[in-house]
Amino acid sequence: YKRQASACLCELRPVEIPYRRTFHREHWGVIMKKVINELPTRLEAGGVCFQGENWGELNVSRVRFPAGADATPLLEGLPDNLCQCPHWGTVVKGSIHVTYADGTEETVNAGEVYYWPPGHTVRVDEDYEAIEFSPGDQMGELMNHLETKLKG
Repeated sequence: YKRQASACLCELRPVEIPYRRTFHREHWGVIMKKVINELPTRLEAGGVCFQGENWGELNVSRVRFPAGADATPLLEGLPDNLCQCPHWGTVVKGSIHVTYADGTEETVNAGEVYYWPPGHTVRVDEDYEAIEFSPGDQMGELMNHLETKLKG
């Protein structure tokens, strides 16, 4: 096995990448790290809390749901009554049940990372916390929708 691996490594050749986009702190004009508890609160109601901010085109959020929370009623009015914002993240505490547009369900547990494409809803049986990354514009639209539903 070791010989095969080293033979493969010997065959590697550099590849020229014609375009490489790099970003520096100065480009986005924001600090590129923050203590998670210090993210600004965007939405807080009934034990649900979204803390987050946009870093360039990416939203960074701390998401907390209390035991028994179900996002489904809050998503009514969105296309297919499902969240249309993709999310990448890691569960810090608890677990979360995700249901996709095609009816597929899965549970993501503390210590696991995830990607949820557009077209999903979530619910929790226990207190839940995650760190999540999403497109900033789409996350903003989702937060606006949730705020409207909670006020109305």
